[in-house]
Amino acid sequence: MTGFVTPYWPHLSNEPGGKYAEVFDFSQKICTEFNTDIGELKALVQARGETVSNFNHILNADPDKYDSSIGLSVIQNTQAEFDQLIHAVVTQINDLLAPNKKMDELIVQNEDGSYSRYRNVKVLDEENCCVGEDGKKPPQELFTRSGCERYRTVKAYDKNTGEWREFYIYNEEDVDDTMPYYTNSGKTYRVFNPENTSVATVIPKKDAQGNVLFNPDGSLNIDSVINEEPYTPWDKKGNEKYLKNQVNGQWVLNEDYYYDTSKQYTSLEISVNYELLKHIKNIPHIHQNEEIAHDMTLKLANLWDNTTLSINPRFTNVKYTYSEYYKEMVGEIGIIGSVYESTAEKLEGAVSAVENQRNEVIGVSSDEELTRMIKYQNAYNASSRYIQTVSDMIEMLVTGL
Repeated sequence: MTGFVTPYWPHLSNEPGGKYAEVFDFSQKICTEFNTDIGELKALVQARGETVSNFNHILNADPDKYDSSIGLSVIQNTQAEFDQLIHAVVTQINDLLAPNKKMDELIVQNEDGSYSRYRNVKVLDEENCCVGEDGKKPPQELFTRSGCERYRTVKAYDKNTGEWREFYIYNEEDVDDTMPYYTNSGKTYRVFNPENTSVATVIPKKDAQGNVLFNPDGSLNIDSVINEEPYTPWDKKGNEKYLKNQVNGQWVLNEDYYYDTSKQYTSLEISVNYELLKHIKNIPHIHQNEEIAHDMTLKLANLWDNTTLSINPRFTNVKYTYSEYYKEMVGEIGIIGSVYESTAEKLEGAVSAVENQRNEVIGVSSDEELTRMIKYQNAYNASSRYIQTVSDMIEMLVTGL
């Protein structure tokens, strides 16, 4: 699933059934006490991580969970930090060229004749956006996602004019828009956070009491509708992003849900807008009064001085500009590499010292042992001849008398 090679025990696995007994259990604490901090292969697998990380893994992450998962892998941590930089640059430039605004409420007419009410939904800021030379709306974004357009066009009710007209709803990124809410059986559940994304309600032509949607004066009558739900346009069939919890009625994040990276502004899924490459003059640069948007140049330049990025979930109060963030990220990688290198050298020195002490006790040198054997053999022969001479002398004295 990840594209990575994972070592497993063949004799403990059911390969035809797709069930594998992995060699390493990373759920156990890695420490000397439990003897789980050994093995070159384990170190490589740990450093590599279990998946490809992006900004969504580091954005608004819980510091403890991050440190115990993505933070343990040098490669995954670097991927997440780098992708967060790319995501910030891309989204801020796009938001400048095709700005959005949040609407507290938007009534949309669906194709089947029903209506949907969206709350906290982002739409194109038509009053403040610029257009290209073609003058078309919505304006083009500079960086596009592989899986969707920036906007989808809907027919919605304009409160200001009392008429139905076209609105451009921003296709939100498929990201983690939840928050920790409650703990049950020792486990913390994550639930839908209405402050991060929109809420939707499908409204029939008539409500449950038979009241028509519109009042006699033509105003909307939506006070009696119920059952607001998270608006999740990227839910896969049979794999919804949120599940209605039976305990407290909250919308709980589905643990089996996989975020669709093609709906994210991540380095793996973005590209420069092909339409703008063909028609460069359609980059939004003209105000709606047909004046050239010289102020946009200054706004683009000022983006590089915005202090909006935090490199670590544990220190969200420390903000960096793009350049500062990049220097901090590269410096962090260098420091980690230096620490690992010096640690490795110290451990290698310790191993060498222990090995030398071990050899002094149990080590065997064939040349040294052969020398000692010859020395002891000669000493033995000399001792034997000395004893024999003394014996002969004693015998001569005894027989002479």
